Amino acid sequence: MSDQNRRVSVKVMEHSIDAFIISTGGSSYKFVDSPEVHRETVDVRFASIIGFSSSSFKGSLVAICESDFLDKTHPNHQMGMPVGPDEIADWSSEVANQHLGRVKNILSANDVKFDMGTPTTVSGRTMQLTEPKEGIMLKLTFVGEHGPLDVFFQAVMDKNLIIKYIDLEKQPESSAAEGDSILF
Repeated sequence: MSDQNRRVSVKVMEHSIDAFIISTGGSSYKFVDSPEVHRETVDVRFASIIGFSSSSFKGSLVAICESDFLDKTHPNHQMGMPVGPDEIADWSSEVANQHLGRVKNILSANDVKFDMGTPTTVSGRTMQLTEPKEGIMLKLTFVGEHGPLDVFFQAVMDKNLIIKYIDLEKQPESSAAEGDSILF
């Protein structure tokens, strides 16, 4: 991945996480340049994986967080509904889905289009991602009021693909606001 594509990818990821946290009623999260964030020992972490692909761009996004983060950001709280273990696991998948959806909306406005897969969630005490054989892996750590959120962005891009600078403040509005539920 070129330096230009890497810089734009990091900016898009930062913007997408910030927008997601704000949509859940939280204050903005901040990207931590050093991924070494002190964490207390936890019993379980959740990792949600969602793939994406196009003819010139493919990879996956992995969001890793703790159950406390998922509980505090869960939309059921805004509706006065309970949040149990099933809702936590389901919300973990939705965190990755919403994040990649935001990334897709931003990049597609710059003619970088891709299809998304279905998110999958796993949980465990420790998790380790392996570096891809080709392409890149960005590890972005965000910290805020609900605890840390690690996002891994693995991508293989065609060498001719150039993601131009994207003005994130001037994004076109979509037909539905990001994070909204649409019932049919």
